[in-house]
Amino acid sequence: MAEIRLERVSKTYPSGVKAVEDISLGVRDGEFMILLGPSGCGKSTTLRMIAGLESITSGKLHIAGHLANDVDPRLVKSVMLVESGFNPNAVSKKGARGLMQLMPETAAEVGV
Repeated sequence: MAEIRLERVSKTYPSGVKAVEDISLGVRDGEFMILLGPSGCGKSTTLRMIAGLESITSGKLHIAGHLANDVDPRLVKSVMLVESGFNPNAVSKKGARGLMQLMPETAAEVGV
């Protein structure tokens, strides 16, 4: 895998709906990343933009140090897993220990 960097990336559909607004993040080579948030917040759209399946309205996507806003999706090696059945209210404290240690603000926000 290669380093991925998003700089102020946004996605606005022709209808005017803003699916993603001004997201910046970096994922180092070999790092595992999880996007966690409520339905409709732009997680899947962000992953689709990284994979090249969705066009970027504004901002920059860098993969392995190269600008990749318009790269053919067949050239992007990525993995996308969407777990729509995740219910943070059903996660036990024991099972969420890693989340609580690594991301205490997020854990508190989802109620674990």
